[in-house]
Amino acid sequence: MKELRCADVGFECSEVIQGEDEQEILRKVAEHAREIHGIMEIDEETGQKVRSQIQDV
Repeated sequence: MKELRCADVGFECSEVIQGEDEQEILRKVAEHAREIHGIMEIDEETGQKVRSQIQDV
């Protein structure tokens, strides 16, 4: 299981996103970013930051 805390990417947000692998996390992050933060597309810099903050749990 893997996990990403939205706050670790720089947002004032308590959301914790979990998934079986990096691809599932990235899919859920994109959905969360769109629905909660109004971000329609994640740029390369933010994508790299997201990947670097995914932790094994």
